[in-house]
Amino acid sequence: TSPTCPTCPNQKRKHTMIEMKSAATVLRGTPAEVYNRLAHPGALDTVLRQAVDKAKADGKDIPADLEKNLENISFTDDSISIAAGPVGKLTFRLGDCTPDSDVQYVGDGTPVALILDFNLTPEGVDKSILSIMVQADMPYMLRPMVQGPLRKGLDALTNMLAQIPSWR
Repeated sequence: TSPTCPTCPNQKRKHTMIEMKSAATVLRGTPAEVYNRLAHPGALDTVLRQAVDKAKADGKDIPADLEKNLENISFTDDSISIAAGPVGKLTFRLGDCTPDSDVQYVGDGTPVALILDFNLTPEGVDKSILSIMVQADMPYMLRPMVQGPLRKGLDALTNMLAQIPSWR
């Protein structure tokens, strides 16, 4: 059981760690370039918004879901917050990082313990492969209700990052 579970203070319910991993996605930037953006949320905000502005200036169609997802995300120097519908705002603070290979964000004030782990590996000279692992510790009874929205959010995040034309 989790000692700080807000949903079961008597600690008699069983908890399960949910782990979901995104599909591997190729990004147009070296692991060092991608790491420098992911490990500095303000810089990630800049690169995401510049990518959308550049695509619009080039006359490219921006998928409506990409723009909507970007509107639902806010950044500070050490955190990322995501508007998550009925759950409210989920805030993730920068956690443990390994230069050029791993960036971790930990849920801050989230209804259940959440960890987002961004793993980077080199792909050729100027590309990286990104996979994102989500871990959530929660009562077993919540698992069926949370898995679908968690998967949807993970896929949306992965797709949004894959759309960035350059991480430089």
